[in-house]
Amino acid sequence: MMRAMIVSLLLPGLLAMTQTPLSEAARGHLQAGIAALQGAQSPDDLNRAIESFGDAVKAAPNAAEPYFFLGTALATSRSSSKPALDAFRRYLELAPKAPDGEVVRAEIAKLEALRAWRRTSGGAGFSIAALGKGFFIRSVFPNSPVTQTGLRRGDRLLSINKKPLEGLSLIQVTQLLDGPADTTCILGVERGGKPLLIAFKRAVLQPQPAGVVPIEEGDFSDLVLRAPTPVMLVLWAPWCPFCPKALEAASAVAAAHGGRLKVVSLDVDDGPSLVTSLRVTGIPAVRFLADGRVVDGLQGADPAAMKAKAEALLRPVGRLGLELGPATVEDAPGVVIKSLLPGTPAAASELKPGDRLLAADGLDLTPLTLSQVTVALRGAPGTAVALKVARSGMAEPLSVALLRAPREVAAPEGRLGLGLKLVPGSGVMVDRTLPGSPAASKLRPGDRLLEADGQDLRDLGLEQVKARLRGPAGTAVTLKVARMGAAEPLNVTLVRQAVAP
Repeated sequence: MMRAMIVSLLLPGLLAMTQTPLSEAARGHLQAGIAALQGAQSPDDLNRAIESFGDAVKAAPNAAEPYFFLGTALATSRSSSKPALDAFRRYLELAPKAPDGEVVRAEIAKLEALRAWRRTSGGAGFSIAALGKGFFIRSVFPNSPVTQTGLRRGDRLLSINKKPLEGLSLIQVTQLLDGPADTTCILGVERGGKPLLIAFKRAVLQPQPAGVVPIEEGDFSDLVLRAPTPVMLVLWAPWCPFCPKALEAASAVAAAHGGRLKVVSLDVDDGPSLVTSLRVTGIPAVRFLADGRVVDGLQGADPAAMKAKAEALLRPVGRLGLELGPATVEDAPGVVIKSLLPGTPAAASELKPGDRLLAADGLDLTPLTLSQVTVALRGAPGTAVALKVARSGMAEPLSVALLRAPREVAAPEGRLGLGLKLVPGSGVMVDRTLPGSPAASKLRPGDRLLEADGQDLRDLGLEQVKARLRGPAGTAVTLKVARMGAAEPLNVTLVRQAVAP
């Protein structure tokens, strides 16, 4: 396995081969990650290694080695196969003549086979990870078939139906876990040095109905957060008795709305981290996303409620121009205004960044989550909302009325082909460039945006920067960027391309 390769590698020798000099920060993250992965004996150790290698990638986005180690760590879990593939492919892109290239390509082939297998296999309500001392239970989903058996996160998996797992690959173990519906699977596990036998019934494999696209956790960023249309995400599992009804209802929604709404499904066995971040405590569950944010949700398999929420998501919605975020530790609980988008109703109002939202049209917002507040503020263009906000230094709340503006722009909007991300402490950086776009030949992932047409971008939020970069097709924008390894900022002029209809 790729994991075994790390144990034999000496970090100083490897780093001496790098074509891109690594900063001390990147070296430190790599060393921490390698130490965590070499000695990994629990899912927490694996998570620490993945986090450290991810930090190394952020510190040195154009160096090959961090991607190699990140891919190696991610490849130990079947639910991380997509990001592992992305990391390995980026490694080969940056180091096309790497001496271990063939080994990495072989690992890519195994991961692709694992993804293909998982698309046709059932689930059991838990995920596993391959660590230095064997296979461990990475997560157990509440109310799944194995919940009542006593299986726990951190249990070491020794055998499946009396077959020892020593020397097997992750895909071989995955194949052993699957079998005919309603048959019994017996797990041999070790907990606290003591062996245990745990039996559970295999679930019935549920094929995805028409119009519902199955995704894995690693697909979420590309296929959901960056989707050009609103998205309905159905969280399900093969062992869930109510999930077939939810999937069929989702298929009906997909058929009714054609290409206006993207409908996807995620098997919770394959997305433990995503399930946690989306606050899913039971399945089936549905999350509705627009512009990369969760704006509504649904628990259960109610076709009428699913249809109504999907239709509400697709209705024309006016914009207020508020970029929101959770309050910091210093603030009272709730949601605060992070920034006001230029040219929007919020920008022309009395509101300021840092204001904490208290109420909207009389609805108390203070106990709501960020996604719930986002839903509460939605409304059709031309309608008004009365906000009450608290501001530091003011004894009494401030009342502000906003009229929602249309989202449509009069002139055809051009594109630069930039994917951006906000890095705390560093500002807005280039995350990716679209092939064939104006940015593709002049900008790189990791470039930090300083100015746009002479306007300082360094203290702006992500949405504010995006707004500054928008403009009609055929117009130009001159960017000043800081690039790793360059002594002085670079000036780059890009001409916006027409957005394809």
